[in-house]
Amino acid sequence: MSNPMRWRFVAVLLLCALAPPGCTWLVPPPPGTSPLKPIELAGDGAELEVIFIRFPAKDPALGPPLWNQIDETAIPSSLRRELATNGLRTGLIGGPLPEVLARRIATADDQATPAAASAKISSEPIVRRWRVQAHRGRPTKIVASPVYEQLPLLTREEGQIRGQTYSQAQGLFLVEVDPQADGRVHIGLAPQIEYGESRQQWTGEDGVFRLQSGKPKRIFDLLKLDANLASGQTLVISCLPDRPGSLGHYLFTEPAAEGLEQKLLLLRLADTKYDDLFSKATRPDAAKAPMTKSEGLKKPE
Repeated sequence: MSNPMRWRFVAVLLLCALAPPGCTWLVPPPPGTSPLKPIELAGDGAELEVIFIRFPAKDPALGPPLWNQIDETAIPSSLRRELATNGLRTGLIGGPLPEVLARRIATADDQATPAAASAKISSEPIVRRWRVQAHRGRPTKIVASPVYEQLPLLTREEGQIRGQTYSQAQGLFLVEVDPQADGRVHIGLAPQIEYGESRQQWTGEDGVFRLQSGKPKRIFDLLKLDANLASGQTLVISCLPDRPGSLGHYLFTEPAAEGLEQKLLLLRLADTKYDDLFSKATRPDAAKAPMTKSEGLKKPE
């Protein structure tokens, strides 16, 4: 070994000897693995699994036989009536999915990103399935329909029938989450229509006004569904097939070559992280006793 090389080797040994205790060598990860740590949910976050299933509107397997296995009584009767008059139907599955749903979902491939899953529904397979990370105070959108050039909508709210036509309209759901100390997640699910051309408008939140771009929208607050969802429970939303022109009709049906197709939306709680260290000091409602399993879904008074 030449003198220069010998001195370099000695210098490296001295640096290692003088290194602070606890230092370790940087070892490259094994081939095929990422050196980055997986992204973890924040303390106010929840991961939701979203599944859309398409089927012929007159498919007998997904009609009354399926809904006999879904607990519709978990929804308050007053809200259930409002949903039905607007062509919507919803309920809760408290355990394993019915066989007809599990069999169809098993054939679907996961789509890793919401962007891929939010493409035009007409170009997608029978089942589309993905996960979204939602956070308290930051609503998440779930696209439910294609864009309609003209959408002549009839709604009934508080006993009043109203009609309005929206151009370049698309139906979606606005999802809000609020992780609870008992491991469940409170979910607010409101149907919404975005329509017209995108434009800039001022929005205010917490006393701060921002100029944002977006389409005009109509949120159906009276049809908002509030659910306390636990692990293993599934919220099911679809439409009544005999309500043409209703909100449910536009959200959950679309024409196809073989006839009208209907859709089911399944919403499951995949994961949640909640740190209640300061919950009693900052959120009085977090100190309340958890609901029993039999209470299922409950719309706040």
